[in-house]
Amino acid sequence: MILVSGFQRTGTTMMMEILEKAGHKPIRDADLDHTGANPNGSYEVSKCVVYPPDWRIDKKDGDCIKVMAPHIMKIKGSYPIIFMLRDVDEAIESFAKLTDDPKIPARWAYNSLLAIVKSWLGTQNVVFIDYNKVIENPREELSKIKDILPNFEEAIKVVDSKLYRSRKCNKEKI
Repeated sequence: MILVSGFQRTGTTMMMEILEKAGHKPIRDADLDHTGANPNGSYEVSKCVVYPPDWRIDKKDGDCIKVMAPHIMKIKGSYPIIFMLRDVDEAIESFAKLTDDPKIPARWAYNSLLAIVKSWLGTQNVVFIDYNKVIENPREELSKIKDILPNFEEAIKVVDSKLYRSRKCNKEKI
């Protein structure tokens, strides 16, 4: 079982699509992306969004699942984790485009929560993948996980720079 994690708007859906094209079977509900933010669909599992403490990953349903940070810290067991990073300002800008709510997460909130999650991730089997680097050079960045991508050439075809709509020059990753 492979866990894909990160904060909202950091490329977790793209990574799930990469894993699927590479030959993995994602665990997912029916398409839950009602915002249109992910034109190719979403890879959400409603139980992972709400995350009741008694819910467990069932391997018979697939071999990879998206569990957003900080819920990843509640997973029982030890699994390989792909954790997505993205420029903090880009992620906030991308998130802001999805909502009319003026209470957009502040940079400090993201950074504080990231520090907590990264501390926990330090005890896990994790590979950090940089969203911006995937867009710039998918072959190079995805080579970090090439050993778990049975069909690597198909996987890198998933990356679509046209979907990279919130760009910033500052490169502080979340």
